[in-house]
Amino acid sequence: MGTSPIIGKKTILIPQNEALGAVGVGSLVKNGTSPEQIVTFLEMGLLHILDGYYPFREIKHSSSVPTLLPGRRLRKYFVPLLMRRGSPYALGQSWNGLSWSQIVNPGIYRGKYIVVHGVDALQQP
Repeated sequence: MGTSPIIGKKTILIPQNEALGAVGVGSLVKNGTSPEQIVTFLEMGLLHILDGYYPFREIKHSSSVPTLLPGRRLRKYFVPLLMRRGSPYALGQSWNGLSWSQIVNPGIYRGKYIVVHGVDALQQP
């Protein structure tokens, strides 16, 4: 029997307030939300939890990182200088301007089991 994917060290990518407002997260949790919208919201959450402990220096040296959404990894991208809002690195599913999140506040929190980075966009499932 395998262990739960929730147990163990994790990295959490926290979207900043502007990112949450841009996709209308509040509208996903109101009354009358469809089951499909709820599943999408949960999948979005799992894409923002990395299965492992990745301080910023580890992300710099990784080409991709696993998420808690089964079978999904986020690749590391180098952000061009003119597009930078924080660190020179972004994590995402593709570099198309829509499916990556720039790490704007690395190391917001760092504990024994959890590290948290602020990002500027939500990953879409």
